[in-house]
Amino acid sequence: MINESSDSDQQGAKADAEEAVPTATVVGEASAAQTSAPSSGGREAISNGPRYFLKSSSAHARLVEQASSSINDFAICGGRHLQDKWLVPEKLNFGVVCGGQHLDFSNADFVHSVVVVNCFAVCGGAEIRVPRGVRVRMNGCFVCGGSEPAATANNSVEQPLIVVNHFGVCGGASVEVSELPVLVVDQ
Repeated sequence: MINESSDSDQQGAKADAEEAVPTATVVGEASAAQTSAPSSGGREAISNGPRYFLKSSSAHARLVEQASSSINDFAICGGRHLQDKWLVPEKLNFGVVCGGQHLDFSNADFVHSVVVVNCFAVCGGAEIRVPRGVRVRMNGCFVCGGSEPAATANNSVEQPLIVVNHFGVCGGASVEVSELPVLVVDQ
């Protein structure tokens, strides 16, 4: 049996799918890869890239249930690499000996207004990449090491805050800002 549909049926289904895509306020300049069809009033339809779901958004409660409350990881002669699309928990705890932690938040989804990253490293360190618009506060104590915080140039309380608490011996922590801005999802 051949299933044929009219052009009007296909156009109607496409319009319904476009309406189902949540919209977001763009913070900074969004790239073409990050947004799909622009809508009115400085809002964009979301396809990928880093997103921050406000408590007022319809998806917030569902995503908070899906997100783990914390990630706990310890590695010897190794480390952890978190990247690509992932849902950021409220707390990340890492310990590493002769290795490193690589946390890439540049495509992550944020549901918590404050994310705490605790890292203890001996002969290693942490490399953290954040999307443009996310606030970062670094606290640390280093022996034969140090930290390289990146200037995020954002004081908006509407953006998520990542607090990095790092203790390092013969190692350090660095933060780098990616090109993609974070999108604030408020619907």
